[in-house]
Amino acid sequence: MTSSKEFIDTINSTIGNVSFATFIVMLLGNKANIDYSWKSLLVLTVILDCIAFGISYFGILLSDNLNVSTKKIFCLMADCIWAWKDACKYSYIASRGEFMYNRKNKWISTTVFCVSLALYYIYIYVTYSVKIDESILSVGFVSFNWSVVALYTFWLLVDVISGYCIMVKFEEALHTNRKLNQDVLMLHNVIHKQQLRLVGICLLMATVTVLSICNTVWGLDLPNIGAIIFVYCQLVLVMNEFKPSRESLKADCINCRGKDKTANALVADG
Repeated sequence: MTSSKEFIDTINSTIGNVSFATFIVMLLGNKANIDYSWKSLLVLTVILDCIAFGISYFGILLSDNLNVSTKKIFCLMADCIWAWKDACKYSYIASRGEFMYNRKNKWISTTVFCVSLALYYIYIYVTYSVKIDESILSVGFVSFNWSVVALYTFWLLVDVISGYCIMVKFEEALHTNRKLNQDVLMLHNVIHKQQLRLVGICLLMATVTVLSICNTVWGLDLPNIGAIIFVYCQLVLVMNEFKPSRESLKADCINCRGKDKTANALVADG
């Protein structure tokens, strides 16, 4: 069991490389542009994750020359960035479920962003005890707190509800368009696979979140695989979003000569 934990800890210590590689792939594929669309939330997620991991690794690099309090300041700075990263990620997931119901109304994804950010900063406030002592900032940790349970529970709700909305609404769209020509049917299949992958990611992250909550509340001795799963899910989200491109799907819709309104709506930007 000890060797398994050491193996997982080793992977956790280097998992930031996956985020760095994801950003490089996006950069080389000209997919790192930021605009006002929902997919920019995914771009920001990757960028902020790289910044946070960079701060964390820089603190580790200097750990031999720093005292304990200063080391923990780097952890605090990284957590502050990760708060914005997770807010962007879960806002993106919520936007995909929201998009399936009402493409013009974005208040749900905005609310998810704000609530996730607020809960994460409450977690940071409770987790880190910050004291000003003779103009020196010293940071220390406190023991178990309820804030992490509240944060994980909220993320769990976002994963489950968004996955359910995506699956149910898309199935309704398919069943209301029984008479499809071959081109439109092929387009539906491509989009359907994208939605299924997104639902699978939501379910996987929800499962990991449940295990994390159980581990926190009941003190179960479970392997800490949350960071590993979340970072790889983030990679899959990026690949799922940018391949195939929205431009190619829109071109397919044009080739379908507008015979299926649902297909055109599904590939339009929310």
